[in-house]
Amino acid sequence: MPEADTCDQPGHDTVMLDDAGRARLVEATWGYAARRARIARGHEHRSRPRSVTPSVPTGVGGLVLALLKTISFPILMVPTAVLGSAAVVSSAIARRIVDTPLPEQPPELGPAFAAATVVGTRSLASPATDRTCAAWAFELWLTTRRRAHLMARDAWTSGIELRLDDGRVASLPAGPWRAGGAAPTVKAVSRARLGDHLAAIDPCHDSADPLAPLRHDEVREVLLQPGDRVELLGDWDSDASGEPPAVSAPAVSPYREPGAVVLRPRGWPALRRL
Repeated sequence: MPEADTCDQPGHDTVMLDDAGRARLVEATWGYAARRARIARGHEHRSRPRSVTPSVPTGVGGLVLALLKTISFPILMVPTAVLGSAAVVSSAIARRIVDTPLPEQPPELGPAFAAATVVGTRSLASPATDRTCAAWAFELWLTTRRRAHLMARDAWTSGIELRLDDGRVASLPAGPWRAGGAAPTVKAVSRARLGDHLAAIDPCHDSADPLAPLRHDEVREVLLQPGDRVELLGDWDSDASGEPPAVSAPAVSPYREPGAVVLRPRGWPALRRL
């Protein structure tokens, strides 16, 4: 997509997926073409009426009852057990369709660097809950085969400052960031806003599509608010700024002196909410 194509949601930019990018994302999520075809067939199989499901066990049971009328019980003990087990196994194999996404590989966040307090304003609205915050991060999860799989994560901040316990100041620039630690499950999801956000990322997003790369049944979220305690993760470098910050600048505190040393993240910033 051209660089000028951005999400229409306020307060952040989003790179939209073109056809080739979406195809790569689908393959990275659900696997190669043959595996995706099996998933699609399995979804179609499960969508059919279930009234015919008992046909195999019922047929086996009827056969066993018919045989009971003509053959003595001791002789039938082994065949009955074999037929019954075969019916169960056959039914289980018929239902066992590979529909799990590929294993996720969360990025490493690095060791703890220092503890700090969030300084800033509530300038963003979370796409998951529509709550205002200084920074948001959410994860999409899908449960299949009794196991939860991480499908996608997204996080954004308009720029916040962090005051370390030793008095130093760290700056989290506007843009994406990574949230460390386990995110709590969201019970009151803003479906309309989240749907718009996902559609802005993937215009072909369809929650009913078994191969949708953003398919999910659970949303987890972390919000950072002014005054929250956080832990800086990874490497942060000292950067001396020769100009004082503008007091009117969002998420910037006026206590910083000209030429003050500010810590900035090396690479992708990561924070863990305490």
